[in-house]
Amino acid sequence: MCYVYFFFFFKQKTAYEIYQCDWSSDVCSSDLFEVKSFIKKLSEKGTTIFFSSHILSDVQDIADRIAILKKGHILKIGSIDELKSELFSANTIEIQFFSNFENLSVLKTLSGITRVEQHSAKSIFIHINDEFDVDEIYYQILKYLVQQKAHIRIFKQVELNLDELYLKYIGSN
Repeated sequence: MCYVYFFFFFKQKTAYEIYQCDWSSDVCSSDLFEVKSFIKKLSEKGTTIFFSSHILSDVQDIADRIAILKKGHILKIGSIDELKSELFSANTIEIQFFSNFENLSVLKTLSGITRVEQHSAKSIFIHINDEFDVDEIYYQILKYLVQQKAHIRIFKQVELNLDELYLKYIGSN
């Protein structure tokens, strides 16, 4: 079943302003795909699009450049990759443990690691210098953790979506 949802298009001299109204989570995905495709086609033709929405996954699907606002003030403007790079290097990994892991001192000294952040007692972020061999550093990290008998729950490269980026920029958890 498809529900009705609204996009308001306002044509200016060289741009469109598009305001997305709230809709149910049951929106017909084919209709939403068509609207997003239409907006992308306008952009590809050189039309500037001002797209305002609180549904950040839609913004991420459509936008080339994003402005992050807090209380009406622009905090940051950039592509999603530019916004990510200010918070995390392209090579940031998250490690979650089944139990508390506190022995980070050796990890901080490994060559190629720029920063180790203790996110919680069971979670850390490791930032890796982009000029180093990432696979070798992953190997060294895993080797150390195995030697420490750490019980690893998750070992993954950080891939933030726009919702997570927004929360980091405005300072919410």
